[in-house]
Amino acid sequence: MAILGRKTLKSSRARMRRIDQIFALFSKILLISYFVFVMISWLSYRELFRINSVLVSGTLTVDSEQVRLLANKFLSKKILWKIDRNNAVFYPRIDLPRALYLLDSHIKKVDIKIENKKILLIQIIEYSPANLWCGENNNTATSSASGCYLADVSGFIYAKAPTYSGYPFPTFYTNIAGNEEQGTPVGLHILPVEEFNKIFLMMAELEKNNITVSQIKQTDEHDYSFLTDKSWLLHWSSTEDPIKSVGNLELVLADIARSTHSSTTPVSIDLRFGNKIFYK
Repeated sequence: MAILGRKTLKSSRARMRRIDQIFALFSKILLISYFVFVMISWLSYRELFRINSVLVSGTLTVDSEQVRLLANKFLSKKILWKIDRNNAVFYPRIDLPRALYLLDSHIKKVDIKIENKKILLIQIIEYSPANLWCGENNNTATSSASGCYLADVSGFIYAKAPTYSGYPFPTFYTNIAGNEEQGTPVGLHILPVEEFNKIFLMMAELEKNNITVSQIKQTDEHDYSFLTDKSWLLHWSSTEDPIKSVGNLELVLADIARSTHSSTTPVSIDLRFGNKIFYK
């Protein structure tokens, strides 16, 4: 029994020594970490590293002063309540761009960098308007656009549009999946990319024949009506080849011009059925 007691005592002492060693190591790590934290905090306030100005470039519709104010707000924040972010090391290179995207939907890209360790440069790249989306059921007979949204050349909708008179951009009336659930079309596309590209191929072919499209209305999944600068409405399906469709249109227009009723102008031409062209 005495031998068992000595073994138990030695085991307890060894366990206590291990606990003491672990505690000593933890204390050293804690002290070193605290020292590093204090040094980093102290250095973050040194004038040598501090940012003294914010320059904003590339803004057109975006308010550059709002961008500057937001940047200064983020620079004034602290890391762990103590480390200053207003310097070339800890400036908010990730958080600030995220906040700027939320500030204005016209912003497409944000580039930020530090110049000479003193100047925070913020370059804003905005979306360029190339199209309008005006809902699904709006009246295509009107020549003014209100309650519409701006879209870029790829059909990506990024912001609400001002009221336009006339047709500054091709105006789309399409059904966008997810628009009603989301409550806004911003962040969505006018049409699926492949479908949108087919529409623009058709518009480009018409343009080659001096026919300019001002409005595009979706009437079915793949069916569209085009309002052009001509006196007739054009109906077309994206399942048809644009080059062949425009070729058929040329033949129809030539046939109408040669007919005995050449003084009669059609009100619509239907190109949705291949070589069978209907007009009235």
